[in-house]
Amino acid sequence: MNKSAKMVIVLTATAILSGGVLAYFDLFTSPIIAAYQRNELKNAISVVLPGSVSYGEKVINDTQFYLGKNKNGDLVGVAFLAEGNGFQSKIKILVGMNPEFTKIQNLKILQQAETPGLGTKIEDDPTNKSNKFWFLNQFKNLKIGTGITYIKNKKPSKEGEIQAITGATISSESIVDILNDAINRSRKVFFTEFSGNCVNKDQKGEIENEIYKVLPGTVSCEEEIINDTRFYIGKNEKGDFVGVAFVAEGYGFQSKIKMLVGMDPKLTKILSIKMLQQAETPGIGTKIEDDSTNIGDRFWFINQFNNLEVGSGITCIVNQKPSKVGEIQAITCATISSESVVDILNSTVKTNREIFLSKADSVRNREVK
Repeated sequence: MNKSAKMVIVLTATAILSGGVLAYFDLFTSPIIAAYQRNELKNAISVVLPGSVSYGEKVINDTQFYLGKNKNGDLVGVAFLAEGNGFQSKIKILVGMNPEFTKIQNLKILQQAETPGLGTKIEDDPTNKSNKFWFLNQFKNLKIGTGITYIKNKKPSKEGEIQAITGATISSESIVDILNDAINRSRKVFFTEFSGNCVNKDQKGEIENEIYKVLPGTVSCEEEIINDTRFYIGKNEKGDFVGVAFVAEGYGFQSKIKMLVGMDPKLTKILSIKMLQQAETPGIGTKIEDDSTNIGDRFWFINQFNNLEVGSGITCIVNQKPSKVGEIQAITCATISSESVVDILNSTVKTNREIFLSKADSVRNREVK
């Protein structure tokens, strides 16, 4: 046997032996690694969904969601993965949001390999001795409004704003872009199943009885389902389209809140609202439906939404009368319940406006006047 043949045999045997050893160790280490990854994910979910004592998993249209629940089994948050490219590496983030997808509860970076000492500051900034995690902390309880934006060299002053890292603007911008893209996609996917527009037979009867109240001028009603979302089309005695109603639901301070919302044909003005379900704190949060302490107008809070222009969204102010378009006054001592109603409406109106107007002509068979 010549020298070359011997070398081939030795190399082949070495390769086979090495492969066997690696396969042998992989057999034992794979379950350990998988268990470690599951534990890390579980810990990350508890970080991004504060207030959750347990979580379930749900796959909708190939998107994985983690549903955080409190001790009563109520949904208190939704987590999902967001990933994309940074300045020089792939960035993977676990995002925790409120059930209405209007506020980021917290973030956890799962993977990044940005420029050491610069881009890595998106996760840990050792130069900031008082707050090493200042960049990520900006996203805690961040109301995202129409999207997240970043500014340079100054403190954020507007809703949805965060400050970029000096010397790592591209990495900062990448985080913002990844989040905006993932949130928009995940919101649409999530609300195809959790939009609050699928009702059972008893609820349907209750809703139909209230449609004529939230759509003034309606004498007949037709039901349309568009992209799994149920709309109630109100028509007057001439058969003209006068408004559209739908269900909006989410979570308040301590309970699920469900409302029937009546809007104009362009979905830019709320005509009226009917509370269908709520179990907020008695005598405080329940004022969103009926404030017995206000003798002159027990329904003053909900009445604020009558004929309210909401094209740019609804905002909630405290201890003062509304003075701007889309503003409503929060209930004293029940700010969270008040803000929850606003968040639920903003999220559902925005989503349903996009869905409905994309098919409006086929539904109405005529242009909106």
